[in-house]
Amino acid sequence: MDDLSFGKRNKRGAWAPDGWIETAPVFTLPPKPVAFLKWLPHYFLPRNVLFAASAVAYWHLIVPELRLYILRTQENRFKHNGKFPGDNKGLPVCKNLNVYAARVENGTVLVELPG
Repeated sequence: MDDLSFGKRNKRGAWAPDGWIETAPVFTLPPKPVAFLKWLPHYFLPRNVLFAASAVAYWHLIVPELRLYILRTQENRFKHNGKFPGDNKGLPVCKNLNVYAARVENGTVLVELPG
């Protein structure tokens, strides 16, 4: 791709485009619905359609393993931790934490612990 087909260089060698940079019609005021509808296919095709297709393929090929995990059909086979996330009641970090008082000062949470 030749940059001179889209702009020119001055005597110092700095390149400048021939025209102004245009924003997408999504952000123009006042709104131009016809221009937006003409622009919309250029936004989705071809890259965003490929990204969406790859996401759908990933969902159907990889995520069924996640569904098996959620349905617990795998039971405890191949699990590092034998418990399921929903089996723990409360937060394990705060299980034995005694807090006397907590307050907020200047956007910071201050906690008073025993001892």
